[in-house]
Amino acid sequence: MAEGLAVPVSVLGIGLELPPTVDVRDVARMGGAPPELVDGYTGWDRACHAKPDDHPSTLGARALAQALAQSGVAPDELRLVLFTGSSRDYVPSWSVANEIMHANGASNRCLGLDLTAGCVATLAALDFAQGWLSAHGGGCAAVVAAERWSQTIDYTDPGTVNLWAYGDSAGALVVGAGTDHPPQLHYLGAEFASAAELNGHVLIPYGGTRAPLAPEGANPFARRVSDRPKDVITSTYRANYRRAFDALREVFPLDPTRMVSNQTSPAIIGMTSTSVGMDGRTIVTGHATGHLGGTDMVVGIDTFVRDAGGEYAADDVLLVGASASYGFGMGFLTRPTN
Repeated sequence: MAEGLAVPVSVLGIGLELPPTVDVRDVARMGGAPPELVDGYTGWDRACHAKPDDHPSTLGARALAQALAQSGVAPDELRLVLFTGSSRDYVPSWSVANEIMHANGASNRCLGLDLTAGCVATLAALDFAQGWLSAHGGGCAAVVAAERWSQTIDYTDPGTVNLWAYGDSAGALVVGAGTDHPPQLHYLGAEFASAAELNGHVLIPYGGTRAPLAPEGANPFARRVSDRPKDVITSTYRANYRRAFDALREVFPLDPTRMVSNQTSPAIIGMTSTSVGMDGRTIVTGHATGHLGGTDMVVGIDTFVRDAGGEYAADDVLLVGASASYGFGMGFLTRPTN
């Protein structure tokens, strides 16, 4: 446990809701992608795509139900639910967190908050939950990531090729501090770095106060990728992952043995692993699901936990990396020692 924490925080349950996968190249081809881009595509082969009635709140509610059942935590034990997805059923102030709480029967003593910080939000939410539970004397909380963003990809835009494998999903972590529920992992903490100048690198331009309505004929949901040079993006990612990692090791002088990170693409995983000296030790799951946003982290943690006694040793120190274009985080989790 991290020295100085009033209340240790542990992962008690994990839940995943993963829709069926599709062939990314086939979908891109049917969506009008230029043939030369399809032929040269090197990202994930498959990605989860939501069914018509799947939405962030419904996917998230099912993932949380699984995590609660696995943990043995009753819904009325929850004191905090944090939703960390970028996509949502309706615009604010409608709350995805509160919809998920209601669907699972959480009590009126539970606070629901929606946190938006791209794919780094799930790791930030773990840190938020750790501090919140410590300040409130312990108890149980949940972090729920959910996305339905496959419909935001404009395959006819050559600039979006790196988004083709963005998939739909939900993942939930039930965490606790000072409870009698058995832990699966201990969360030690995380450190973060920012590159605020890259805010808007990936952008849905319509629906906010600056451009409430899309022009006639334009897809109101389509994402755009900026024309910033690729070397600027990659060098920023590399430097800020390293900055967050170095800050983390100043607080927790541990040597990580395994790593979980956002599954943005095979190339990004390789770059991230190299930047923190974890080549060959990163748990790769994107080949089966595509890039799931914050759920990537939950899928990786679940893979690590389920493999106990297999490839991953009992004394492994798990490094968790997460990022948006403007924010980067690194955290540590360890297995219980007893």
